[in-house]
Amino acid sequence: MILVVALVGIAALAVVMLIFVGNERGPSPGDVAVAYELAWQRSDFSTLYDLSAKELRDGMARDQFVRAKRGGEPAPNTVRSDADPVVAVEVDEVVAATDAASVITRLRVASGPGIRSRVLCERRNGRWQVVAHNLVTDPPVDPATGADDRP
Repeated sequence: MILVVALVGIAALAVVMLIFVGNERGPSPGDVAVAYELAWQRSDFSTLYDLSAKELRDGMARDQFVRAKRGGEPAPNTVRSDADPVVAVEVDEVVAATDAASVITRLRVASGPGIRSRVLCERRNGRWQVVAHNLVTDPPVDPATGADDRP
């Protein structure tokens, strides 16, 4: 009798665990965009590969991609100066639909306003992946005043 009660209890816990795991949506597009920016800054090309959609991988396998990125030039928005190290990556704006999102990130540097990027993400196979990444050249605007919001 005790064995039956224990087995029913274990089965009930397993069902509850499956419900919680099944409802977990994973990282948000903002989380993925921040991780992507940090991977670029740290030259963590293995993580960059994981976060990138196939169109950003140039048809390469992971080892080829990592070798190619290590041998190439830094990304255009990568801050590599000792005088201006990146101190944080922040999300300025997220516009998301069910399976697509546009995230504006800001790389904060020790001096100055930093660099803003647009990271486009799509949900594929149940997780967000970066499909495009480019610099944002327009300054942020304060919606209340319409004034340039640069720090």
